[in-house]
Amino acid sequence: ISTVFVHNPIYARTGSVYSLKLCLDAVPQGHDVVVFEGDVVVEDSLVTRSLASLQTLADQEFSTVLAPYSTELTGTFALIDSQKVTAWRHESVRDADFPLLTSFKTVNITAMTAQAVGTLLEHIQATIDLHGVKAPLEYAMDSLINNGYVIRSLVVTQEKWFEVDTAEDLEIANEIFSTPALALS
Repeated sequence: ISTVFVHNPIYARTGSVYSLKLCLDAVPQGHDVVVFEGDVVVEDSLVTRSLASLQTLADQEFSTVLAPYSTELTGTFALIDSQKVTAWRHESVRDADFPLLTSFKTVNITAMTAQAVGTLLEHIQATIDLHGVKAPLEYAMDSLINNGYVIRSLVVTQEKWFEVDTAEDLEIANEIFSTPALALS
């Protein structure tokens, strides 16, 4: 396992899709990739599950961590059918008839095979060409689904996680992670 650090010199003028493009461009060919967005705090077990999923993916497949819908969660939600993601909607483009109550919140950990990295880059570039460098990553992920690529779901069970976008979110995350795990007897 190796880590690649990539600096986006125009970060303030771009969105997540452009930053990920720069990162994926820096990955040596032939390497599986796990994208772990920096605004998420998770238990180690979710990272372990994501890494382990790489062993079960076929060429050109992805897996992503999702949490069941909760009214406290906002942002991007996905739909799944038979453990496959069937829609990945950013809140800015989610239709009023999107079945939010039966959806899953994206936890922002996505694994992909080495072969799938190039495919994602193609969809990222198409997203940038169509929507510009400020586009959210969700547009590229939904494009993968719409073009028949498989994104397998890894659904959160009892693991702790939280997305931290604000000072209030940080307080909530601190509370979640300061609560000791239940001891089994």
